[in-house]
Amino acid sequence: MKKLMMALVVLLVLVAGVAVLGWWMWTERGEDDNEWTTSSPRAAEELDAGLAAIHRHHWTAAAQHVYRAVELDPDFIVARYLQARYFLFDKNEKETTMAQVVALDQSELSDRERFLMSFWTAIDERDADTSEHLVDTYLADYPDDLFGIEALCDVHWVRQRWDEAMECYERLLALYPSRVHARLNRGYIELARGRFDDAEAEFEAYRFVAPDRPEPYQVLGKLDTVRGRYQEAAHHLAKSLEIDSTYCPAWVDLGYLQAHAGWLDQCEQTIARMIEVEECHWLQEHGQVCLLQVLAAYVSGDEERVLDRLETCVQGNRTSVLGYRVALASGRDDLATALETKLAGRLRSVEEAGFPAEASMLRGLELHYAAVKSFAAGDLDLAAEQFAAADAKLDYWGMSTWAFKLFNRLDWMTALSSDGRLEEAQTVLAEIEEVNPRYAEQMTIGSLDRLFPGSLP
Repeated sequence: MKKLMMALVVLLVLVAGVAVLGWWMWTERGEDDNEWTTSSPRAAEELDAGLAAIHRHHWTAAAQHVYRAVELDPDFIVARYLQARYFLFDKNEKETTMAQVVALDQSELSDRERFLMSFWTAIDERDADTSEHLVDTYLADYPDDLFGIEALCDVHWVRQRWDEAMECYERLLALYPSRVHARLNRGYIELARGRFDDAEAEFEAYRFVAPDRPEPYQVLGKLDTVRGRYQEAAHHLAKSLEIDSTYCPAWVDLGYLQAHAGWLDQCEQTIARMIEVEECHWLQEHGQVCLLQVLAAYVSGDEERVLDRLETCVQGNRTSVLGYRVALASGRDDLATALETKLAGRLRSVEEAGFPAEASMLRGLELHYAAVKSFAAGDLDLAAEQFAAADAKLDYWGMSTWAFKLFNRLDWMTALSSDGRLEEAQTVLAEIEEVNPRYAEQMTIGSLDRLFPGSLP
């Protein structure tokens, strides 16, 4: 297996080397002939840089570039649209600004620009069918257009059609070798499917092409955390933050690593430092800090702190796997009901919009909540059945997370063992340890048999 892994890494690094040459050729000749509609060439450059940062999930850099594009040309319609779409957090201000931009005269825009704005609007309105139709129609006229192909990859990604997405990213790299973020996305797809060696090969190829960027070290750190290689994860995440101390995803992943590894003092320090980073204030707006605090409190066994932070998460329209069980065990049925209500609303919204992948994850969460309730009521057989059904809905990445999938499996194992089905429980435990041999020992502190001892036979 190790030889196979090395072969994969070497192969993809060689391919990435070709991409470096392709990148040089691309920068010499220009990406294509279809330029942005703006009076400022510098504004166009800033928008390109902002879009590239968005594809790398580097939101701080993206915001800086997009805002700069608007400053250079206040009439730059596409830049103004992206500014409102990604970086206005007040819902009313966002919707008002986007409506104003869409209402502007678009007669001078290129076909590409009109397509992108229509596509982004459909995505934001959670209209999957319309977004896919727009892509198909545009690519029929411009089959090799960079942004059309990227949009097609995005459609496959959102719908978690992994095979089609992998092929799409490969075509993108063949036509536009500079789009090395496709390696990042291919690695995430392999991670979602549990193909961890393949994911590592893609991420290593990305690092070879972009060794001075924070993203490859962050994703390698995330993968190391998934696999229980905590020291290696800490090294990669520290390197990511050394390169860019404002790279917020690395701060989040560092906090999650430290919580799962049981390094709780370090986790608290990371949360405090993350809050101080001005560029990462949006993490609080989106509830990321709150959920990380819930996890740290849960691992420490501080149920009162879990409930305290959970109330903030609920107010922020977040769901919480850990908070739900603690709320039930603590008699806080009001909080548990609030989480169920939030989940039901989200699930209804995504199913109506036609996003089956996200709906699958939320169905998994719904089944998980139901299983926790069944366990608390003493129906261990039903709980095991529901945890198994939830597992079938979850991936290691994408709309789900690796931690939720493993955590649900841990509960599944607990339900089976509590019901006397020891051989089945051992099989599930072996599946957990095959992914992360350290996960079970750390996360049993709040296991269901401890939270609901009265449910045991």
